[in-house]
Amino acid sequence: MFSKKNPIYYIDKDDKFVIENYNNSTTFSSFLPAVSGLYGKPIWVFYVNRGQCVATIGINDKDHSIMEFEPANKAYRQTSLHGFRTFLKIKNGKKTSFYEPFQNNFYFNKIYDISQKMCITSYDLCLEETNDTLGIKIEVMFCTLPGETLPSLIRQVSMTNISGNPLEIEIIDGLPILIPYYLTNNNLKNESNLRQAWMRVENYKTIPFYKIKVLPHDVPETLPVEGGNFYLNFSFGEDKKIGFSKIIIEPQVVFGNITDFTYPENFFKESFCIPEDQVGMGTTPCGFGYKKIILKDSKPDVTYSLIGNSDNYEKLVKFKDKISNEKYIIGKIDENKRLIESLKSSIFCFSSHREFDLYCGQTFMDNFLRGGYPIELGECKHVFYVYSRKHGDLEREYNFFQVDATYFSQGNSNFRDVCQNRRNDISFFPFTDDTNIKTFFNLIQLDGFNPLVIKGTIFKVKDTKAVKIILSKYFPKNLICDLFNFLTVEFTLGSLLCFIESM
Repeated sequence: MFSKKNPIYYIDKDDKFVIENYNNSTTFSSFLPAVSGLYGKPIWVFYVNRGQCVATIGINDKDHSIMEFEPANKAYRQTSLHGFRTFLKIKNGKKTSFYEPFQNNFYFNKIYDISQKMCITSYDLCLEETNDTLGIKIEVMFCTLPGETLPSLIRQVSMTNISGNPLEIEIIDGLPILIPYYLTNNNLKNESNLRQAWMRVENYKTIPFYKIKVLPHDVPETLPVEGGNFYLNFSFGEDKKIGFSKIIIEPQVVFGNITDFTYPENFFKESFCIPEDQVGMGTTPCGFGYKKIILKDSKPDVTYSLIGNSDNYEKLVKFKDKISNEKYIIGKIDENKRLIESLKSSIFCFSSHREFDLYCGQTFMDNFLRGGYPIELGECKHVFYVYSRKHGDLEREYNFFQVDATYFSQGNSNFRDVCQNRRNDISFFPFTDDTNIKTFFNLIQLDGFNPLVIKGTIFKVKDTKAVKIILSKYFPKNLICDLFNFLTVEFTLGSLLCFIESM
């Protein structure tokens, strides 16, 4: 008899907030911090407590999404189908079972003994499902990639055999919908069928690059698009060498005629195989990795995915070489944790109530994500704020947030939000001194009104002779002209550093 398991909430020994049976709990939305360090490029990630949780990701703003941005009420309905999916074909002896973990499926819940839980920290999101009937445990971890030239989401999937018998498993894992770069939120909401004509996936047999070749604007000139989104799926063998999964970019290969993505009709067929050629243009693509494994004992099989954006394909090829060592990706996961925890350290609290201590760190982070995190720049010790963003979560979809995918990333925010969230800066960061008094008083107009939105800091060069002298010390003569022309206009610190990197 099918019985619905009630949700259970607690904080575990690793300070993670755990929700057991999260698919049955009251809906909520949240996000991973779009923080990748001063010399990293951030990606924004929103999640809900349904399916595999991650509802939407992207760079900069809603007009640069990789998974389409949807408000909370739609995300609760759609994430289980349009978000990350994992399909398993499991052979235990002569018996073959078809299964999809992390769903709240009436049929699966009726025939399988399943337990699910969701573990939340400030720096990552973890899911865990144990299927005692099939004898398999699946764990998924999401976090953002810190300190890198490309903004990316890290996804780690671990599968462990708890059956006591060898299991032969075919796996398809990834996204049923992956938006090519660069299609705006309006394109996706109001012209999604038409804009498929521009969509394409280049080099899908090696490193899939999701993009459009030209902007779909009704203008006389053709405006080419160089950047693209990417999907990488890989694992490391016993010899420590990297192995890239076969990539599926055409949804029909997996789902057949099931266009609502409820189940993978083609994959569940005995004759399933990936065709040599797939349709890579004129249709909305997907991003799935496919592989076969044999789980003999309790040692988990681990697969990684990186989903993100690159300015050009050549930069992505160079980035691929970096991830060929498992130590790199494990190190980045650890670096992300250390980065977020270090930013919370200013409010470190140790009391008789662990919940209170954890709350202090989390609320401090939520505040600097709205008001910005101050640092000092240069010999003049200019106070510069990074990591700020407007309330742009799924429940505040009316706000058009901005999270610059640059180094020293800044975003936009409302005057009232920034003002109130910096009210205690002088206590935590004494070097800010009277910076915020000057900033907010200077922004008040003569009629007493203040601006609605505060944008990131913009610099402009006044002494051009001094700039040429400085540039001559650090850059070759043939590059100084390009850089000098860039510096004679208004620029942000992040855009300057990215410009220099491109040179």
